[in-house]
Formats: sequence, structure tokens, C-alpha cells
Amino acid sequence: MQYNFGFKDDVLRWMTSFVTSRTQQIYDSQLSPIRPVQFGVPHASVLGPLLFVLCTANVNQVAAKHGL
Repeated sequence: MQYNFGFKDDVLRWMTSFVTSRTQQIYDSQLSPIRPVQFGVPHASVLGPLLFVLCTANVNQVAAKHGL
């Protein structure tokens, strides 16, 4: 995102912190252990769709580079 969209400094750090070092805990009659979240964005987040669009914006270039 830094190179394709010009995000840098505070904006890049903020977006990175939004999707890294997150945990989750599930309640099903009792609380589960806290586990790290390895993939994705927070469920029902306002930024989720925007981050998806930003991260997939260059899929066509990647496909073309690999002859797909």
C-alpha cells in the first residue's frame, strides 16, 4: 500500500496497527482462550471493505506478470 497508494508515516502505521497483533476470544456458554488472529480484518469493521479493495487493486498486474 505504501508504494501503490502513497500511504506513509502516520497513515501507514495506523493502517498496519489495525490489521496486526490482534486477538480474539469466543463466547459459547463459556469464554474460550484468547488466540491470535492471523488473517483478515476485524469483523463488521467500516475499514474492512476499503482494505480489501486496496489489497486487491493490483491483482490484475500480478496475474499478468505470471502469465494468467
